[in-house]
Amino acid sequence: MLDTELDRGLIPWTARRPLHALLGIFQILAALTLAPLAALSAGSRGDLVDGLVAFCWLALAALNLIPQLRPERFTFEIAMYAASLVAAVQVAVSARPLSPMLTGIEVLVLSLFAVFCLSVRQLYRWLTVTGAAFVFAVGWSAVDQAAAALIGYVFIALTALTVRQLVQQVVDASEHDPLTGALNRLGLRDRAELVRAYAHRRGEPTTVAVLDVDHFKAYNDRLGHTAGDRLLIEVVERLQGALRRSDLVARSGGDEFVIVLVGADESRTVAVLQRVLPTLPAHCSFGAAAWLPDSELNDAIDAADRAMYARRRALRGDTAEV
Repeated sequence: MLDTELDRGLIPWTARRPLHALLGIFQILAALTLAPLAALSAGSRGDLVDGLVAFCWLALAALNLIPQLRPERFTFEIAMYAASLVAAVQVAVSARPLSPMLTGIEVLVLSLFAVFCLSVRQLYRWLTVTGAAFVFAVGWSAVDQAAAALIGYVFIALTALTVRQLVQQVVDASEHDPLTGALNRLGLRDRAELVRAYAHRRGEPTTVAVLDVDHFKAYNDRLGHTAGDRLLIEVVERLQGALRRSDLVARSGGDEFVIVLVGADESRTVAVLQRVLPTLPAHCSFGAAAWLPDSELNDAIDAADRAMYARRRALRGDTAEV
């Protein structure tokens, strides 16, 4: 469902392509940290264990770094589960007192990946599964300090959730209009790309509409800016209440709004907006245009804007004041 996809990680989806590579680089570093330990006890059981764990890290790194080796279902979330499993195995089988501390550092880095790259639901699932794996690993570990790894994990999990909440507040503030709560241009660009990618996978159209409050300047001059602000807030509330959660409502500036509807062609979008417009607290003009697969969002917005002015000219004389 698109609603689930919109509950995304903090890194915009358009920047997620290199995440497998970043995780792979970290896993190579995790393997390299075991090399000095193995060198200190060459030929011992600890050397063998460290070598096997290092091999696991390198195998995961290869899956993440080499697309040809990566199975289609080996998503970034699955890659995170695999990494936490290797970290838990490292705690369970290693006999070195230093192992819990090294594993704690690894899990701390993995939690940062989870905070910024997984959705809220995925983050909670990953923390839960990783926590269960560590409880099991501590039970099997022969190291006296293994219990400290569990305490450290609890601290890491609480820290990750706190950081996620704080950073989410910053991201929300940067992607939303402070007056109306609608998306701003940055938030629209991020979410709209996700919406179109979802529609493209399902073979559905995506339509962009531009909506403008008629005679808004006259309304502001007559009743004041406070009344104008309340009007814009109510327009957004009515639009969001009438449209689906997957439909995007953004304030592009002043009294102008951009709406992105997934799974709707131009005719259906016009029908939806004609149904919604009478519920708005002001008379509004709108235009709609298809967002074609080979075009940019700004191209679709410009086409919808031209359609709005053409529609307004065709209906001039029928436009009432706010």
